[in-house]
Amino acid sequence: MKMDDIIAFDAVVEHKSISRAAEALRLTQSAVTRRIQNLEDSLGVELLSRQTRPSRPTPIGLRVHEQARSALRQLEQIGQIVQEAAPPAGGMRIGIPQFLSEAIAIGAIAELGAQFPALDIRVTTATTPALLHGLQAGELDAAALVLPRLGQLPAPLTGHPLGPLPMAVVARSGDLPAASYRLSQVHDRGWVLNPGECGFRNGLRDALDAQGLPMRLNLDVAGVEVQLGLVAAGLGLGLVPAHMLPASAHRGGIAPVPIKDFELRNDLWLARPPMLGRLTQAAMALSGIIRKVL
Repeated sequence: MKMDDIIAFDAVVEHKSISRAAEALRLTQSAVTRRIQNLEDSLGVELLSRQTRPSRPTPIGLRVHEQARSALRQLEQIGQIVQEAAPPAGGMRIGIPQFLSEAIAIGAIAELGAQFPALDIRVTTATTPALLHGLQAGELDAAALVLPRLGQLPAPLTGHPLGPLPMAVVARSGDLPAASYRLSQVHDRGWVLNPGECGFRNGLRDALDAQGLPMRLNLDVAGVEVQLGLVAAGLGLGLVPAHMLPASAHRGGIAPVPIKDFELRNDLWLARPPMLGRLTQAAMALSGIIRKVL
């Protein structure tokens, strides 16, 4: 048996057509047919029924195909092991949440490029739902995602949490000096939040809805530093990752606001497809770099 013949048979069964299999394999239909016949001759059985159009696997053909798929998956895994051991090179498409773009896009990406100079790194910033879609659609090779605490990545994505991402409500320094507040006492000041389907924004909306409180949005703006600058100017409350406050250029003009009936608990993840080949080492390195940067 030749591997090319097995691959051709698998393609015909998967595509349910010799013509579509030929197109997928970039072969002529006669070449695919010849490979199927070669496999049948070597096994001494008929794998495809010629009495139907399009041709369908015979009962023994179905059993052979099941084993063929298993063998092909094992070969893919062997190839994956070899590729993972190779130095990362080529294009790598990385997704970063909008609110982390200032913290990661410069320091982390620059360090990753210095570690692996053969990489051609391309960065996309978007909301977590958009980045998740990009991973599932094969448009991204790795992405940092914000997921609810103890959440899980949807199959078949793989990855691991980089750590908790506690959130802080902030106001202009001196505006809310009390030791703690309830959400109902501060919500009418309005908010400076990320645009679109931001997980933080959705979490705040859920908390307000649960108490029958309206969401007053003063400004829609991306980027934590821009948001903190607007909060420091007294244009509303902010909701930002707590760990980013000490490094902010606006830290002298803002102050955390303890709210005893509102807390967002999230984790930051580095997610990727299960089969990333020679980019696997780079994705693992990116995880460590993001931890260090944050």
